[in-house]
Amino acid sequence: MDHYPENRYASRFNIGVLGVKKRLFVTDINLPGHVQTIFLLMGWRRKISRDQQPYLELQLADRTGQIKARVWRDTELIQERLTSNFVAIRGEAEPFKDSLVITIHDLEAIDPQSIEQADFFEASRWKAESLLAQIEDLIANEIKSEWIRSVLSFILEDQDLRAKLLAAPAAKKNHHAYRAGLLEHALSMSRLALRICEHYAAYYPGLLNSDLVVAGCLLHDLAKVEELSFAGPTEYSTRGKLVGHIAMGTMWLETAAKEMSPAPPADLITELQHLVLSHHGRLEYGSPILPQTAEAYLLHQIDMIDSRLNRLFDVMPKEPHADEIWSDWDRSLGGSFHFRGENSRSWDLPHAELDLEGPGKSRDNEPGQTMDLFGEKK
Repeated sequence: MDHYPENRYASRFNIGVLGVKKRLFVTDINLPGHVQTIFLLMGWRRKISRDQQPYLELQLADRTGQIKARVWRDTELIQERLTSNFVAIRGEAEPFKDSLVITIHDLEAIDPQSIEQADFFEASRWKAESLLAQIEDLIANEIKSEWIRSVLSFILEDQDLRAKLLAAPAAKKNHHAYRAGLLEHALSMSRLALRICEHYAAYYPGLLNSDLVVAGCLLHDLAKVEELSFAGPTEYSTRGKLVGHIAMGTMWLETAAKEMSPAPPADLITELQHLVLSHHGRLEYGSPILPQTAEAYLLHQIDMIDSRLNRLFDVMPKEPHADEIWSDWDRSLGGSFHFRGENSRSWDLPHAELDLEGPGKSRDNEPGQTMDLFGEKK
C-alpha cells in the first residue's frame, strides 16, 4: 500500500489525516464558493480545452452524490498525485451550465485507512445485517420445500459470502448501485414474488411454484459478490469480466449439489440453474438461454420491475417542490420522467414515508415478530 504522510496533508490543508471526519458533502455544495474536503475519486481523464490547453476532469463522490471537478493549472503535478481512491482537494465551486463544477487549486492523495469510509460510499437505507437476517427469516418461514430451503441455507452458510453480501452493490450503476444494494434487491424481489404468486394461485392454480420463484430472486445475482470489486469505487473484477455472475452462479449451484449430504435432487438443481441462466430475459441482455418455465419468465419480470423502480426512485427529486418536475434524460430508463409537485394535482393525497426496518417490515414490530404479506403482525 502506498503511504500518504499525515504531516504532508496536515501542512497543506490544515487538517490531520488520522481520524478525519468528513463534514462537507456533495449535497452541501449548492452555491458557488470555497470547497475544502475529502472525496472518493471515481475516475479521471486528461482532456484538451477549446483553446488547446490540457486539463484534468475528475469525477468525485461521497455517500450523498457525485460532482465533477476540473484542474486547469499544474495538471502534470496534480496527475502524479492521483495515486489513491481518496483525495483531499481545495478549490472553488463554480456555475457551469445548470450545475456546479469544482475548479481544483490543490489536491493530495489520502490513505484509505485514515478516514471513515462510510462517509464516501452510498449505502442502502436499511442496515445490511437486518436485510440479511430478514432474508434468512424468509427462507425459514416462507419456503415450503425442504430441499429448496436446504440448498439456499447451505449456500448462505459460507462465511466469506456473508461478509461480502453485507457490502455488495447489486450493480456498478443503474440500479441498487450502493453498499448492501444486492441484499436490498434480493429481499425486495422475494417479497414481491410471494405476493404475486399468492395472487395468481387463486386465478391459475398450479401455474407457479412460489418456492422456485423466491429461490430465483435470492440466487439470480448472488455471484455479483465475485463479479464486482467494491473495496473502492465499484468495478468489474477480472473474473467478473471473463466469466460473469450468471456463469458463476450456475457453477455455485453445481458445487453445492456435490457438497451437500444428502445431495439434492438433480432435477431441482437443473431448475434453479435455469432460473439463474435465463433471468436477464433476452440473449441480447446477456442471458445464454431464454426463460422456458413460468417461474423463470416471472423472475425476469420481477427483476425488471424492482430494478427499474429503484432507478426511478434515484432520479425522483427528493426535496419538496411545489411545481411539476421532469427528470433529466436517463440512459438506463430510456427517457425522462415526470414527477408531480405539491400543487400540481388537487386530488392527490400527501405522501408519508414509511418508517421501515427493511422492505416490507416495520420498525414497530416486537422482537422476533414479523409481518405477513398484508402488514399484519404474526
